[in-house]
Amino acid sequence: MTTTTPTTAERLDRLETEYRHLLARLEKLEKRRPSMLWEVLRQVVMVVAVVFLLHYMGFLPKMTFLPKDLERLPLRASTIDAKSGKVQKLEANELLLLDRDGTVRARLAMVAPRDKEKGKEGAPEPVLTFFDRKGLVAREVAPAEKP
Repeated sequence: MTTTTPTTAERLDRLETEYRHLLARLEKLEKRRPSMLWEVLRQVVMVVAVVFLLHYMGFLPKMTFLPKDLERLPLRASTIDAKSGKVQKLEANELLLLDRDGTVRARLAMVAPRDKEKGKEGAPEPVLTFFDRKGLVAREVAPAEKP
Protein backbone atom coordinates (compact mmCIF):
# COMPACT_ATOMS: atom_id res chain seq x y z
CA MET A 1 0.00 0.00 0.00
CA THR A 2 1.57 3.12 -1.17
CA THR A 3 0.35 6.59 -0.46
CA THR A 4 1.40 9.49 -2.48
CA THR A 5 2.26 12.59 -0.61
CA PRO A 6 1.09 15.74 -2.26
CA THR A 7 3.73 18.08 -3.42
CA THR A 8 4.17 21.45 -1.88
CA ALA A 9 2.60 23.14 -4.90
CA GLU A 10 -0.52 20.93 -4.68
CA ARG A 11 -0.91 21.63 -0.95
CA LEU A 12 -0.47 25.33 -1.54
CA ASP A 13 -3.14 25.31 -4.29
CA ARG A 14 -5.58 23.47 -2.03
CA LEU A 15 -4.98 25.93 0.84
CA GLU A 16 -5.47 28.91 -1.46
CA THR A 17 -8.76 27.44 -2.71
CA GLU A 18 -10.00 26.90 0.84
CA TYR A 19 -8.91 30.44 1.75
CA ARG A 20 -10.90 31.89 -1.20
CA HIS A 21 -13.97 29.88 -0.13
CA LEU A 22 -13.65 31.13 3.45
CA LEU A 23 -13.34 34.74 2.24
CA ALA A 24 -16.45 34.34 0.08
CA ARG A 25 -18.43 32.92 3.03
CA LEU A 26 -17.23 35.75 5.28
CA GLU A 27 -18.29 38.38 2.74
CA LYS A 28 -21.76 36.80 2.49
CA LEU A 29 -22.13 36.87 6.29
CA GLU A 30 -21.00 40.49 6.50
CA LYS A 31 -23.49 41.52 3.81
CA ARG A 32 -26.37 39.81 5.63
CA ARG A 33 -25.48 41.27 9.04
CA PRO A 34 -26.74 44.86 9.50
CA SER A 35 -24.25 47.53 10.33
CA MET A 36 -23.34 48.33 13.91
CA LEU A 37 -25.05 51.72 13.66
CA TRP A 38 -28.45 50.08 13.17
CA GLU A 39 -27.85 47.79 16.13
CA VAL A 40 -26.98 50.72 18.41
CA LEU A 41 -29.95 52.73 17.13
CA ARG A 42 -32.28 49.80 17.72
CA GLN A 43 -31.05 49.40 21.31
CA VAL A 44 -31.46 53.14 22.02
CA VAL A 45 -35.04 53.10 20.70
CA MET A 46 -35.77 50.06 22.87
CA VAL A 47 -34.43 51.73 26.03
CA VAL A 48 -36.37 54.95 25.34
CA ALA A 49 -39.58 52.98 24.80
CA VAL A 50 -39.09 51.09 28.07
CA VAL A 51 -38.46 54.35 29.98
CA PHE A 52 -41.63 55.95 28.54
CA LEU A 53 -43.65 52.82 29.34
CA LEU A 54 -42.37 52.65 32.92
CA HIS A 55 -43.10 56.36 33.38
CA TYR A 56 -46.57 55.99 31.90
CA MET A 57 -47.36 53.12 34.25
CA GLY A 58 -46.14 55.14 37.26
CA PHE A 59 -43.12 53.02 38.18
CA LEU A 60 -40.67 55.88 37.70
CA PRO A 61 -40.79 59.19 39.58
CA LYS A 62 -41.77 62.29 37.62
CA MET A 63 -38.78 63.31 35.54
CA THR A 64 -38.07 66.77 34.21
CA PHE A 65 -36.61 65.60 30.89
CA LEU A 66 -39.84 63.89 29.81
CA PRO A 67 -42.51 65.98 28.04
CA LYS A 68 -45.03 67.59 30.39
CA ASP A 69 -47.88 66.52 28.09
CA LEU A 70 -47.01 62.87 28.65
CA GLU A 71 -49.62 61.76 31.17
CA ARG A 72 -49.30 58.80 33.43
CA LEU A 73 -51.74 55.93 33.45
CA PRO A 74 -54.87 57.48 34.97
CA LEU A 75 -55.41 54.68 37.49
CA ARG A 76 -52.98 53.67 40.19
CA ALA A 77 -53.67 51.69 43.34
CA SER A 78 -51.03 51.81 46.05
CA THR A 79 -52.11 48.71 48.02
CA ILE A 80 -54.65 46.11 47.00
CA ASP A 81 -55.70 43.20 49.18
CA ALA A 82 -56.86 40.60 46.66
CA LYS A 83 -58.70 38.41 49.19
CA SER A 84 -60.88 41.11 50.71
CA GLY A 85 -61.00 43.39 47.66
CA LYS A 86 -60.07 46.42 49.78
CA VAL A 87 -57.98 49.25 48.41
CA GLN A 88 -56.19 51.69 50.70
CA LYS A 89 -55.68 54.40 48.10
CA LEU A 90 -56.91 54.72 44.53
CA GLU A 91 -56.03 57.61 42.22
CA ALA A 92 -57.95 58.22 39.02
CA ASN A 93 -58.74 61.19 36.76
CA GLU A 94 -61.99 59.64 35.61
CA LEU A 95 -64.17 56.73 36.68
CA LEU A 96 -66.55 55.17 34.14
CA LEU A 97 -69.36 52.72 34.88
CA LEU A 98 -70.33 50.52 31.93
CA ASP A 99 -73.34 48.30 31.42
CA ARG A 100 -73.14 44.76 30.00
CA ASP A 101 -73.14 46.08 26.43
CA GLY A 102 -70.15 48.32 27.12
CA THR A 103 -72.16 51.56 27.02
CA VAL A 104 -71.04 54.23 29.48
CA ARG A 105 -73.86 54.72 32.00
CA ALA A 106 -72.14 56.98 34.57
CA ARG A 107 -68.95 59.02 34.80
CA LEU A 108 -67.25 60.63 37.78
CA ALA A 109 -64.57 63.04 36.64
CA MET A 110 -62.65 66.14 37.62
CA VAL A 111 -63.83 68.87 35.24
CA ALA A 112 -62.39 72.35 35.02
CA PRO A 113 -65.18 74.92 34.50
CA ARG A 114 -64.55 77.58 31.85
CA ASP A 115 -64.90 81.24 32.71
CA LYS A 116 -66.63 82.67 29.63
CA GLU A 117 -65.75 86.27 30.45
CA LYS A 118 -62.01 85.68 30.92
CA GLY A 119 -61.71 82.70 28.58
CA LYS A 120 -59.75 80.70 31.16
CA GLU A 121 -60.36 77.44 32.95
CA GLY A 122 -61.04 77.43 36.66
CA ALA A 123 -59.99 74.92 39.32
CA PRO A 124 -61.17 71.38 38.55
CA GLU A 125 -64.28 70.19 40.38
CA PRO A 126 -65.82 66.74 40.64
CA VAL A 127 -68.80 66.18 38.34
CA LEU A 128 -71.03 63.09 38.34
CA THR A 129 -72.76 62.48 34.99
CA PHE A 130 -75.44 59.86 34.31
CA PHE A 131 -76.17 58.61 30.78
CA ASP A 132 -79.19 56.86 29.28
CA ARG A 133 -79.02 53.64 27.25
CA LYS A 134 -78.23 55.58 24.07
CA GLY A 135 -75.25 57.30 25.68
CA LEU A 136 -76.91 60.72 25.98
CA VAL A 137 -76.56 62.76 29.16
CA ALA A 138 -79.55 62.07 31.41
CA ARG A 139 -78.46 64.04 34.47
CA GLU A 140 -75.36 65.85 35.65
CA VAL A 141 -74.58 66.55 39.29
CA ALA A 142 -72.02 69.26 39.96
CA PRO A 143 -70.94 70.80 43.26
CA ALA A 144 -73.05 73.67 44.54
CA GLU A 145 -71.84 77.10 43.44
CA LYS A 146 -69.93 79.05 46.03
CA PRO A 147 -71.25 82.50 47.00
